[in-house]
Amino acid sequence: MEKRPLKTRNMAKESFFCAGIAGLAILGDRLVKFWATEALRPVSSGQRPVFDLIPGVFRFLYIENTGASFGIFENQRIPLIAVSLAVSLYILYKLFFVPKQLPPWPKLSLALILGGAVGNLIDRALYGYVVDMLDVYCINFAVFNVADSCVVVGVIALGVWLLFFEGREKSAAKGPAPKEQSSGENP
Repeated sequence: MEKRPLKTRNMAKESFFCAGIAGLAILGDRLVKFWATEALRPVSSGQRPVFDLIPGVFRFLYIENTGASFGIFENQRIPLIAVSLAVSLYILYKLFFVPKQLPPWPKLSLALILGGAVGNLIDRALYGYVVDMLDVYCINFAVFNVADSCVVVGVIALGVWLLFFEGREKSAAKGPAPKEQSSGENP
């Protein structure tokens, strides 16, 4: 049996890792949304069940969001599906089909963004809305979900890498700069 080169094996491991992170993000999002739908959906009387995890600070509350973050683009299902699909396909391309290998940090970031985008894409495609349930109401913040959290953490992590580490990794990969010789020296 022929062994694959080390670089190919490492790329396969990293691809498997990225797929696993995205898959866990999607699974976690689906499970929490299923729980929220079953436990927190308003009952027939119209009363909305609320589960205060930290009273006065954080609670679970069922919301059907037909827009994007903070309710923008409300009732724009098709454009939101198109954007989510385009972003997901681009990230899939960057993670799995581009020969240039990305370092682990941006791969992890993109995998989180992919998992979150697909999690919300599933809701929009199936129901026409995204189920939100996480409410930090002590600061009057928008109700959000696990997929939103994955996207935000992924974007922040990617931004940190781009701002503080990308240039360093490129220069480290090139190695130290060659020493210059003065014109008066013999080689």
